[in-house]
Amino acid sequence: MWDIEKFYDTLHREYLARWALELQFDPTIMLIGLSMHTADRVIRVGPFVGQAGAVRGSVIAGCGLAVKWSKIMLYHTLHKTHSQIPAELATFYDDIVSPAFGTDTSVVTTLVKCALSIWRLLKGAGLKISSSKTTITTSVPQVARLVQQELAKEGLSIKRARACVD
Repeated sequence: MWDIEKFYDTLHREYLARWALELQFDPTIMLIGLSMHTADRVIRVGPFVGQAGAVRGSVIAGCGLAVKWSKIMLYHTLHKTHSQIPAELATFYDDIVSPAFGTDTSVVTTLVKCALSIWRLLKGAGLKISSSKTTITTSVPQVARLVQQELAKEGLSIKRARACVD
């Protein structure tokens, strides 16, 4: 399972706008949404209100547009990865799961190729993988170990576990 660190705080607006337009997202809605998400924000605690502060690259988590925009940001990575590697990919907000089935050798090969593609594309989009939450989980512990070793050769360090939750 892949987890993106501070996902809603690190969405790259230029990529978001470009990819949204490629996917024919309504530009008027995009403009209205971006103006709302880039407006100065204030913190309120009870009756106390702080001074307005500028926003740097985050979107408002919980907003319906933020959910759509997260899917747009991940669609690019998932689409490119899936077009190169015959792997299933599933997402839930900022989590990506890449299940693989077959012989131990084919599972290792698929997971390594998939992991490297996802890692490089997310990095290219300015997103950071959470090293504390991203986990290799397989039904055969030896397969997880081999995947971990192959990824380490490429400079990608991911922990192994029997199960994971976010």
